[in-house]
Amino acid sequence: SNSAVASEAKPIYRHLREIRTELQLWLENSAVLKDELQGRYASLANIQEEIARVTSQSGGSKVSDSEISGYQAAKFHGEILNMKQENKRVSSELQSGLDRVRAMKTEAERILSKLEEDLGITSATEARTTPSKSSSSGRPRIPLRSFLFGVKLKKHSKQKQSASSLFSCVSPSPALQKQSSYIKPGKLPE
Repeated sequence: SNSAVASEAKPIYRHLREIRTELQLWLENSAVLKDELQGRYASLANIQEEIARVTSQSGGSKVSDSEISGYQAAKFHGEILNMKQENKRVSSELQSGLDRVRAMKTEAERILSKLEEDLGITSATEARTTPSKSSSSGRPRIPLRSFLFGVKLKKHSKQKQSASSLFSCVSPSPALQKQSSYIKPGKLPE
């Protein structure tokens, strides 16, 4: 009878270990997403600062090709605020998901340790997991996806503030205007 219970419990034990592994992978992927959200929030804050800088430099003077009007600045500012709020909302939902998954992982580990104790496979599991835990404790963890498929490095090069601005895309550059100067808007027939 005891061996029948053990044979029924082993598939459950294996499935629970798979679930624990999937939860761990989810936690690692979520950590990457959380870092990405923090990076996006910082980028949005930088864009917001640049809007304020460009707007304060124009100070009501004539708007050149590389500057933005007050209306455009207000519009961009509103969009940035909306994106920051959405970023905070997503970050909050991700954090609540992280909390739930951590709780589920803790519960799965508790049940697994009880099953290991009941089934008598504690020593084999401890022998397998103890060395890996102690050897990896000093090293940062690498998410499995990054390990298998590599990491896409983001380019964070500092550009010259005066020569190149985020708002250079708002209105076409003088060189582009010269290239398209042969295209003159004609009068529409009345």
